[in-house]
Amino acid sequence: MSLEDEIRGRGHWWIVIHPGTYRPKRAELDDLEAIMNRARVRLRGWDFPHFGDRDLIRRRMRSISCSTDWEYYREIWRLYQSGQFTYLIGIHEDWLDRLKDLGWGAPPALRDRGPLLGVGDSLFRMTEIFEFARRMALTPIGDESMHIKVEVGQINGRMLWVDSPNRVPMEHEYRAEIERFVMEDEIPTAELVAESRQLASRWAHELFTRFGWSAPVEMLQSQQDELRWQAS
Repeated sequence: MSLEDEIRGRGHWWIVIHPGTYRPKRAELDDLEAIMNRARVRLRGWDFPHFGDRDLIRRRMRSISCSTDWEYYREIWRLYQSGQFTYLIGIHEDWLDRLKDLGWGAPPALRDRGPLLGVGDSLFRMTEIFEFARRMALTPIGDESMHIKVEVGQINGRMLWVDSPNRVPMEHEYRAEIERFVMEDEIPTAELVAESRQLASRWAHELFTRFGWSAPVEMLQSQQDELRWQAS
């Protein structure tokens, strides 16, 4: 079974970002890696998208791609000359069986209650998505607007959990009753540049609402301050 099939076989994030107007060749193939380096985000310990070993970057006819398969990090990204970017990421909690050291993850009693989705990781992932889209819009493959699609798959019956040891656990059980969460929109670049964090927190709020948890957007925005923001 391929890595992609394995990731899609469990809970996963599927992210698609592309310019509002389609042009088959916005950049030369040789320039794509430099564009990715310019746009990628380092807000926490794992970069978005993750490069890993440069030898793992593969060149296709019209795109470059890279995959990571290490412990619970299971990811595949691709960037096309048209400016389309796709990123498939496994939900970390679904791959704890691959960890050599169970120093991370929900307590066993919580894991026994079914599949989980971390609140902090989801908020930070959404923040990374929008920050990356913002930076991508300002590269040669950007446009006056950027189309963003975020899908979180295989979430039916999945429960939210507080994955930060510095925060109080959930008082109630919040579970999804839908198979997948999907949001997409075409956002003017000017708005994306000015409000990437706010957009991310709103989309995270929409995701959590599907689990029955109406997290205040202001609270989510305050948690975004924990990330390591750097100049771009």
